[in-house]
Amino acid sequence: MTIDVRIAGLPAEAQARIEALREGNLEYETGSCRRCEEEGFHIMLDIETLGLRPGAPVLSIAAVAFCPHTGGAQAALYDCIDPELAKAAADFVDPEVEAWWAEQDQEAAAEAFSGTRSPEEAVLELANFVSRFPNAKVWGNGATFDVSILEHWIRSVEGEAAIAWQFWNIRDVRTVKDLIPGLANRESFDRETMIPHHALHDAMFQVRYVSAVIVAIEALCFESHGPTVAAD
Repeated sequence: MTIDVRIAGLPAEAQARIEALREGNLEYETGSCRRCEEEGFHIMLDIETLGLRPGAPVLSIAAVAFCPHTGGAQAALYDCIDPELAKAAADFVDPEVEAWWAEQDQEAAAEAFSGTRSPEEAVLELANFVSRFPNAKVWGNGATFDVSILEHWIRSVEGEAAIAWQFWNIRDVRTVKDLIPGLANRESFDRETMIPHHALHDAMFQVRYVSAVIVAIEALCFESHGPTVAAD
């Protein structure tokens, strides 16, 4: 069951878009977005790990390229790494996180530990995916989690040059969620078809509520292609 959250003064078109995002109607949009083609598409990253800080083993990686002005997904990447190879490429394994995985939904845990890819293959595929979207804004759920852990892991596996995004293009999901309290809480978005702690499902979910907040802000505060600045 989702909670209905409505924003006073929001245009009907924006409200309808937000409702579609809440309900999970996030279909792949193969057409172009003029703003994203001019400014760069956005990529939502999500990972599952055996630790909570840089140096932890990365078990799975998801990346979803999307337009934040509509929530439309352009393409997605999902890779699961062989758990033993993931551990070998890491600095440490957190025993508390290992124990936490044992307590999670069996389907989610089985998926996270089912990988067959090598770390090198996964890094190359992620770099190739991101490179398809020049000047991409890269999102992680938390300023110090997904992107920070991924960058450390990529450096360890293939070196600095394999990081396919620029540091100034990194964005944080949690900060955006707090801009309109209540709009992007989990209870207001349908998660019935999603597996918790599945990297791709989590990334798609995060696309939905980041886009909902951006759609609302642009509808309330911006004109067609930028902010309105009042003259003194």
